[in-house]
Amino acid sequence: MARIYLYAISSLALASCNAAKSDEPQGQGSNAVWHRATGALDDDCKHIGVNPDGGVQFISTCPQTSISPDKRWTLVQTPAIGPEEAYEVHILASDGTKVGSVPGLNDGMPFDLHWSPRPNWFFVNHHVGSFLDRPEVYEITRGTVAQRPAMTLEGLKQARRISPCLPNPDWDWATGLAYGWSRDGRKIAWLFTTRPDACVGLDHEGEIPPEKQWKSFYMISDAETGAIVSGSIRIDKSEGPAELPSDGPYYEFRPGNS
Repeated sequence: MARIYLYAISSLALASCNAAKSDEPQGQGSNAVWHRATGALDDDCKHIGVNPDGGVQFISTCPQTSISPDKRWTLVQTPAIGPEEAYEVHILASDGTKVGSVPGLNDGMPFDLHWSPRPNWFFVNHHVGSFLDRPEVYEITRGTVAQRPAMTLEGLKQARRISPCLPNPDWDWATGLAYGWSRDGRKIAWLFTTRPDACVGLDHEGEIPPEKQWKSFYMISDAETGAIVSGSIRIDKSEGPAELPSDGPYYEFRPGNS
């Protein structure tokens, strides 16, 4: 079984952070040392802002905003208020009009945002606990913000083809890591991975037998249709940190090649 791409275990015990950030992504000052947020317990406001890969990391206790490349949209994370520290993630148009909310991101978990070169689209890597993130694709359309699940649903079909031991529930449970957009903003390179016990269940004790060990893999998917680019499925055989392939259809996704 390939190693899981580690983030951190889930927790809703959040501490308060510095004052709200606004206008532009922040957190990359001269003293900031960026790394991926370590789960909901990470309340270090130095870890928000523009990532080395161009994404923008959000932590619930350090609210901020991010403006799309074409300046048409702004994703806003509001400050937490009240005893339950409730907050909201929503999209504003350039004139300040609220377009719609993204309620799935209001759960206290970190996420990193990647605007597409194609207008009106973005994806997030949304921390969901149990050491996993969930790639989620969104489109701003017709006065609302709609999640587009085709990419992860098709990814699950491939995951079950590659690892038949994986379950087949009637809901979208795909997890992994999305790396970035293609030049035209229509495709996403990402890695599928899941819980180590996905093929045996939560009650399993002891070592997992070889026939119940799933495989993680890379793929390039059409963000809208979910179609997987021919030749892009690559089984991840490494035991170290995840590293995106660099040949063939992956070339344009490598830093500096876009």
